[in-house]
Amino acid sequence: MNYKQIARLNFYGCTYEEFTDIRKDIEKTYSDILFYDCDCGFTKKLRVGNYCFPGLPLEVAQEIEAKYQDQYKCHIDNILPIFTEDQISSFKTGDKVTVFQDTIFGGMKNKGTIHSITNTGVMVRMYRSQNKGWFLPFNMVGGLTLGWN
Repeated sequence: MNYKQIARLNFYGCTYEEFTDIRKDIEKTYSDILFYDCDCGFTKKLRVGNYCFPGLPLEVAQEIEAKYQDQYKCHIDNILPIFTEDQISSFKTGDKVTVFQDTIFGGMKNKGTIHSITNTGVMVRMYRSQNKGWFLPFNMVGGLTLGWN
């Protein structure tokens, strides 16, 4: 999985039957990729919203938008980063960071300090806390930025 970002692709001006045909085409054409579901992470199952497809890899969303933009009004939004191993090289234990995570309550942005870095993710201690924090696993929606902005 080499995705850097995920996005939501919205369709406007199509009927339910047309949207169902688009969904079937996407499931057939992109059967070998993983889609992001905020409830369970990356999965083979395409998540469907109200005339939208949340959790598509950005590159895939752009391909689908280009394919259908002549027939329907399409719009890509809600672009979110994927936290990967190669992003951690500039961080070290003790760095002050801003944490972004996608949770069941939506996007969460907080500040903290890197407690430890492992081969599966990063543990960040919550600002002004001695024992609370977040574990950010690699290949999930979220990220770190250096500093408290």
